[in-house]
Amino acid sequence: MTQTPPAGTEPEEPTPPGGADTDLAPAEREAIQWVVRLTSGENNPADRVAFRRWKAQSPQHAAALNHALNLWLGVGRALPAPRQPTVAPPRR
Repeated sequence: MTQTPPAGTEPEEPTPPGGADTDLAPAEREAIQWVVRLTSGENNPADRVAFRRWKAQSPQHAAALNHALNLWLGVGRALPAPRQPTVAPPRR
């Protein structure tokens, strides 16, 4: 059974283009929402408590979280590395 976090602690649901999340199981959708929320820099202690509670509710939540984290980390590897600014040597 999937339980919704308490009011005010739900992660904001990202809206994928074309409703691409409709094929996901509820635990997978929730795991993605948690990864987005917890990596946004805008979470708070109540979010972290609600997340730990959600994750502990079922093995499906933990498995979905592992899958979402692997996707998140994979995206980072797939993106090109940021270019470092170059400094021209001083002219003489």
